[in-house]
Amino acid sequence: MKLVINRCFGGFGLSAKALECLVEKKSETVSFIKNYGWIYEDEFKYRSHPDLINIVKNMGAEANGAHAELEIIEVPDDVECIELHDYDGMESVHECHQSWG
Repeated sequence: MKLVINRCFGGFGLSAKALECLVEKKSETVSFIKNYGWIYEDEFKYRSHPDLINIVKNMGAEANGAHAELEIIEVPDDVECIELHDYDGMESVHECHQSWG
């Protein structure tokens, strides 16, 4: 599974241009994006949505919100339980005994 996470202190957020791209695609992720690009509900479903993955991949740093450095990470499909950890906005994804990103 591919996920978009924030890799700097500040917090996950999308630029206005990235949000506009999601709106143009009529992506279902738009209805779950609040407060200028923060995603709150059902994190992994929307952090792994193909529209979001493609926008971050294609736009690179232009997709970053004001306090974000977005990165696409890949978690192996056989991992059953993952958690998103946040320390002052810097995020990582963990299994019980391993971490990615």
